[in-house]
Amino acid sequence: MSYDLTVEQRAFRDMMRQFVDAKIAPNAEEYDRSQEFPWKNFEACKDIELPSLGVPTEYGGAGADMVTQAIMAEELARGCASTSVTILISKLGMLPVMNFAS
Repeated sequence: MSYDLTVEQRAFRDMMRQFVDAKIAPNAEEYDRSQEFPWKNFEACKDIELPSLGVPTEYGGAGADMVTQAIMAEELARGCASTSVTILISKLGMLPVMNFAS
């Protein structure tokens, strides 16, 4: 078993790094200081469909594997921990649908 990232995962990580540096990190200090929900960051994440990354394709998501989801969380946290948690928490509402819907 290889623990190396695939070519696609490396490309996704590179894209996420650029996205975080441009759209997420510049707002982090203000959100930490104000202790407000990071709306601007959340909207930027929605624009590139990050909240649906871990949702199966049959429910309209991207169906990404767990490593890709971890890459997303790590890169977001590198720029703004609050935004990373916000995106991860947004999946909670889908878990009952993914696990128990018919």
